[in-house]
Amino acid sequence: MFDRTLNLKIVISAFITSMHSFIFGMNLSIFSTYKEIFINKEKIASFTMNENSFKHAICIICIGALIANIFVSLVRMEKKPLLIINSSVNVLGQLSIRFANNSYYVIFGRFVVGVGAGMTTALVPLYHLQLAPSNLKGVFGSLNQLFCVLGIFFGQIFSFYFDKEGNWMTGLNSICIFVFIHFVCTFFIIKIEEEVNLTENKSVFDLLNNPNSKKSVYTATLILVGQQISGIKSIIFYSEELFSKTNNPKLYKSFLGLSLIIGTFVSMFIIERFGRKKLLMVSCILASLNLLLLAFNKFIFLAIFGFIIGYSIGLGPIPWFIAGELYPKEYKKSGTVVGIAANWLTNYTLALNFPFLLSHSPKYAFIPLFVALTGLVIYIYFFFPETKDRKPGFL
Repeated sequence: MFDRTLNLKIVISAFITSMHSFIFGMNLSIFSTYKEIFINKEKIASFTMNENSFKHAICIICIGALIANIFVSLVRMEKKPLLIINSSVNVLGQLSIRFANNSYYVIFGRFVVGVGAGMTTALVPLYHLQLAPSNLKGVFGSLNQLFCVLGIFFGQIFSFYFDKEGNWMTGLNSICIFVFIHFVCTFFIIKIEEEVNLTENKSVFDLLNNPNSKKSVYTATLILVGQQISGIKSIIFYSEELFSKTNNPKLYKSFLGLSLIIGTFVSMFIIERFGRKKLLMVSCILASLNLLLLAFNKFIFLAIFGFIIGYSIGLGPIPWFIAGELYPKEYKKSGTVVGIAANWLTNYTLALNFPFLLSHSPKYAFIPLFVALTGLVIYIYFFFPETKDRKPGFL
C-alpha cells in the first residue's frame, strides 16, 4: 500500500468519518437528558419508564456494540460500504427513540445505537490508519478519541438546553436531522485501497489458533480492557453525582468535558514525539494515583480533573489504534474485533456494577480500579515494546 500525501480529500474523509465517533460520544452522554422526561409521573412523553428500565436503556448500548463487532468480523466488505451501513444504523437508532411510544421501543433504539457505536469503534480507527500519511499515523489514530470526547461534550451542553417539557422533542428532532445529514455525507468519503484482498483477511479463529499471535492478542486486548477498567465511565458517573450537589453543576460538567478535549488534543501532537509506550505509562500512573485519592475521599474535585487529564493523554486515544500496529495486515481486522469486544464487555460490566459498589463505599468502587490499572502499568513496562515507527506485525 502506497504512502499518502495529505490533501483536501483526505482531510474531508477523515472529518466525515470522525463524525461517526462524534455521534458515538454524543450517544454516551445525551441520553441522560431525557431521564426527567421519561421517568415522570406526569407523563411528559407519551409513555413513562421506571428507574430499572432506564438503566437498561443506558447499558444495552454495550450489548449492541458487542454484536456489531461480531458482524464486522464476519462480513467481507470494504470499509466505505460498511461505514455507510454504520451511519444508516445511527439514523435508525435515533428514529427509533424519536418515535418510541413505550419503554421497549426506547430500549430497542438504544440497542440499535449500540450497534452503530460498535461498528464505529471497529471501523473508524482502522480506516483512519489506512487513510493517514505515514508521518501522521498518531494524529489520525487519535481522531477517533478526539471526536468521541467532542461528542460527549456536545451531549453535555445539549442537555443544558433540551431537558425541558417544552423543548425536549425539538432536541430529538435536531439530532435525527443531524445524523441523517451525516449519513448522506458518508457516501462522499474516499474509497481506500484495502491493505490485503478481502478474501485474505484472517478470521478471529485463525488469529486465536496462530501460535505466533498470543503476545499481540494479550497485549492489544489488555490495553483495550485497561481503557475501560481505568474507570472513565465510572468517574463521569461519579462526578455527575457530585456536581449535582454543587451550586453550579452545569459549569463543572462543562469543565469536565473541556478537560477531556484538551487532554486528547494535546496527546495528538505529542504522541509521535514521545511514542505510545511512554504516554500509556504516564497516563496509567496519573489515572491510578487519582483513583487512589478518590478511594480515600481526598481532594475529590482535584482528583476527578487530574484523572481526566491523565486518562485523555494516553488511555483515551492510544488503545483504539494500537491493534493496527500489533498485527500483520491480514490479522488487523480480527485483532481489532477481539480487543474491542473485550472493551465493550468490560464497559457493560462496570456500568452495571459500579453504582452498586459506590453506594457502599468509594473504597469498594475505586480500589479495584486502582489495582487493575497498576497491574496494567507493570505489564506495559515489561511486555509492551514501543510501536512508533515499528513495522506492523506480531510481537
